Amino acid sequence: MKKYFHPSEGISQTPELLECPKSVLEYLKEKHKALKSFYRTPDGRHSEICSTIALEIAELFIQAGCRPDICVIRERVTEDGLVSWKKLVPVMFQGLVEWSAHIVCCYGGKVYDPLLSEPIPTEEYTLRIFGESIPVQVLFLERGR
Repeated sequence: MKKYFHPSEGISQTPELLECPKSVLEYLKEKHKALKSFYRTPDGRHSEICSTIALEIAELFIQAGCRPDICVIRERVTEDGLVSWKKLVPVMFQGLVEWSAHIVCCYGGKVYDPLLSEPIPTEEYTLRIFGESIPVQVLFLERGR
């Protein structure tokens, strides 16, 4: 079952530990440095995959006993009768990169994405990363909820 959220509504407010494990914060800082410097390989391909990063962060949360969500940022658009996905252009890459969707790990009302070096409240995330408010959809809930 898919549940849609808008950033202003927030993502799961889990009742368990809402403090971020230190391992997640360390991962975000290190991966942020790498993304800033080496996002594309010399042949122009992406050197990182957002879904892999989101799952690695989720695994760190699960190891700490937390229940994160895997979410997707995307927006369906219709133009001249054709349906497609809106192009997402992350501000930090200054227009050099665009995606049709972006996968992130969410926990306790915050997004954990190394495009930033620290967690950010869900309601602020898309405006800060893409310069506009874009819907966030929960793809996977950690088992047991």
